[in-house]
Amino acid sequence: MQAVSNPQGVTILEGIQPVLTYHRATRSQAGKWPRANYVHPLYDLDGEVITEDFPIDHGHHRGIFWAWHQVLVDDKPLGDAWACVDFEWDVQVVTVQTTDNEATLTATTLWKSPALTDDNVQPLPCVQEQAKIVVHRADKLVRWIDFDIELLALLDNVRIAGSDDDKGYGGFSPRIKLTDNSKFLGTNGPIEPQVQAIAAGPWVDISSDQGGLVIITHRDNPGFPQPWILRRAHSMQNPAYPGRQPIALSRTEALRLRYRLGVHRGALTSKQIDAFQEQYDITL
Repeated sequence: MQAVSNPQGVTILEGIQPVLTYHRATRSQAGKWPRANYVHPLYDLDGEVITEDFPIDHGHHRGIFWAWHQVLVDDKPLGDAWACVDFEWDVQVVTVQTTDNEATLTATTLWKSPALTDDNVQPLPCVQEQAKIVVHRADKLVRWIDFDIELLALLDNVRIAGSDDDKGYGGFSPRIKLTDNSKFLGTNGPIEPQVQAIAAGPWVDISSDQGGLVIITHRDNPGFPQPWILRRAHSMQNPAYPGRQPIALSRTEALRLRYRLGVHRGALTSKQIDAFQEQYDITL
């Protein structure tokens, strides 16, 4: 495993084949939807890009990201981190360690908004985020990528939530390419995506006969198993947390959210993924 870094971000490779790129610098499209602190592209096992950035239908969607519509301090909204409006990710430090079998990227990021400033009219950090992304070496079937996200409030009365509607989407969100024959599979069998959140269990697999992506949530996540917002086209896929109602972030104990992505060849069975879930659940 290798890592190539520059001021814009870090690309993780296995040998000479790129696996993913993490963006630390802010990117935008014609000044719209500025974003940082996310992954794109993510590649499949044959080197094809499977994520989307700045898609025509939802310009604010970006690769693998984690963001919330509602970020509040003392009940005051601080922009919309999901929609990339009046929000800033100030990535302070990025470190990468590699071994033969895995690469570990750690990023410390401050959340800011022009809606909250100090005496010098500079954006005041409200949350410190610590994200760890572990990229495992692929085997013949699957490559695992772990996301471990910790959120610590830097001010009193900081709260976050998903969309302020009955869908409540927000949190960890892969925006992946879909095909007309993409199939959705959950713990209890095939899934038909709906407008509202659905109960699909602790994991969801989205694939075709050629391969796909399984999203696994860790059993220690709050609200486990989280409800899912799933779409057949033109959208992200989201194990939604915490939903519509805001939750408080602590200044002393970080909120921890953990997810595992499996980029795989061919179709996986429910039995296989259940076994993968059990293996993931015992990781600390």
